[in-house]
Amino acid sequence: MPIHPPQEGEYNPYYHEYIGRVPEGDVLTFMQKQHAETLALLGGLSEEQASARPAPEEWNIKEIIGHLSDTERIFSYRALRFGRGDETELPGYWQNPYVENGHFNERTLADLLDEFSTIRKASLYLFRNFTAEDTERIYSASGNPMSVRALIYVIAGHEHHHLESIRTVYMSVPK
Repeated sequence: MPIHPPQEGEYNPYYHEYIGRVPEGDVLTFMQKQHAETLALLGGLSEEQASARPAPEEWNIKEIIGHLSDTERIFSYRALRFGRGDETELPGYWQNPYVENGHFNERTLADLLDEFSTIRKASLYLFRNFTAEDTERIYSASGNPMSVRALIYVIAGHEHHHLESIRTVYMSVPK
């Protein structure tokens, strides 16, 4: 079952940039291919490369992978709740404390990538089993409307955003 792109009004306009990064076609196939691309790009990095920062206040690649994992968990959880018809208002999510308290630098890059892959696999299982009706449900998260399909598209666009940043900024960090 194809998951159609969300329409305006199904999400906070803040997420438009992420949703716009997802190409036409099957979003779940895109997520699977994109993730393989992420693993190929990052899997060959050394621990030193994954721990380097382009500037003192910037996250390193390990922290970005931890952030992607945490964000996907939270947004997939929202999709689960909304997809199952749970109308409970869900609270907001502020990323910085998650990265600050994630202890990502104490872990190996391989371990972080393995965890991220496991999360992605679980997300895809969940999303593949939603009906069209499930994906169109709109409830509230962070005080804003959010459809299940918008959450799926945001997850895909969020990874795309960070992958582009890694390619353009982080891959040029001195080794």
